[in-house]
Amino acid sequence: MNRLGRTLLSLALIVSWGCSGEPEVADQGAGGERSDADALGPPTSRGEAPLAQWDTVPSARWRLEEELRIGVVSGEDPYVFGWVRNVIPAEDGGVWVYDAQAVELRRFAEDGTHLFSVGRQGQGPSEFSGNACARRGVDGEIWVETETVWHRFDRDGELLGTFRTPSTLACGVRAWLDSEHYLVVHFRFARGSGSQTTFFTLLEWKGDDFIVVDTIPPPEVDALRIISFVNSAGQIVGESTIPFVHDAGWRLQEDGSFLVWDGGGDYALRLQTLDGDTVRTVARAWVPVRIESSARREAIDRLNRPGWRAETALDESEVPRVHPPFSTAILTPDGTIWVTRVGDEGETVREIFSPEGEFLGELDVPEAWSGLTIHSVGRDHLWGTIHDEYDVTFVVRARLVRGGS
Repeated sequence: MNRLGRTLLSLALIVSWGCSGEPEVADQGAGGERSDADALGPPTSRGEAPLAQWDTVPSARWRLEEELRIGVVSGEDPYVFGWVRNVIPAEDGGVWVYDAQAVELRRFAEDGTHLFSVGRQGQGPSEFSGNACARRGVDGEIWVETETVWHRFDRDGELLGTFRTPSTLACGVRAWLDSEHYLVVHFRFARGSGSQTTFFTLLEWKGDDFIVVDTIPPPEVDALRIISFVNSAGQIVGESTIPFVHDAGWRLQEDGSFLVWDGGGDYALRLQTLDGDTVRTVARAWVPVRIESSARREAIDRLNRPGWRAETALDESEVPRVHPPFSTAILTPDGTIWVTRVGDEGETVREIFSPEGEFLGELDVPEAWSGLTIHSVGRDHLWGTIHDEYDVTFVVRARLVRGGS
């Protein structure tokens, strides 16, 4: 076991997931050239999961009850949101919101009152540029990352200073393992071959900068099938995965562990430590959901761009006719795992598993919450963004009501 494993294995085993964004449902899936009847065949899984009490007793289901909604259709600028990239709970019950369109970090009180804003477009201190994002720092600080610089703000929005970013991947995969150690992903590209190496560096915070402590590889999974597109001169102009394919993958959790899945159409994933030890597994029988023919056709057509050709010809039969068993998953502070998938009507479904890996059921989301994106899950509440019928963005906080309570 390497030094990283010896010093931090216990951290990976502790469920202390704090806050995470949740991406939209990805175009991943499994299957081949089959009839719709074949595609929608019997439930499939690596293991059969029995129906839980939630499936027969609706009152035992978990649900969300809205407590706070921040945002207006028009009015004062701090309450009008453009592109909300980050929603980060504050220690006093309030929240930090980074609006990438306004290029501004905003602080709201527990009751939703705007307290102050920091930041603007630019290259200097407290000025953000390019692909900026906000993250939780040390001791209640908030850090805003650009391509080259971290901007450190204290709880009151005062700039404490700036320092270089820990990698060239702005706003990439990051996780605090404790108050001193930070895990950062890097990608190294080999010129000529186009191959990519992924690795993490463990950094130690020394009060005003990071120093490199160790290096660790990510979980080992099958490589994605990447389609490279070239122009008439033979130059690579773009890359893509095959639409709807359920590829293998992993997701770094806030406690430094990984959620890992092997792809291939199985509803199965595992919680894995930094050293590759499996702590928990989740598996569930699932009924494939058919992809609308028009959506499948549109995805294929997007790959056929004028003036581009695939280096290796894409066989359309490789594009599945069913959605994947799930698209992403997160580990919450109480040890439950929330898995996102596409439902029978094309809706987003969130299924929850206990810390022991037992399927508990689906999370009931308020009907008025259109396009919910989860930004942070706490032990008893959730922060997210929603949109109304006019596509106005709101930041919302909801109480998480557990089944039976």
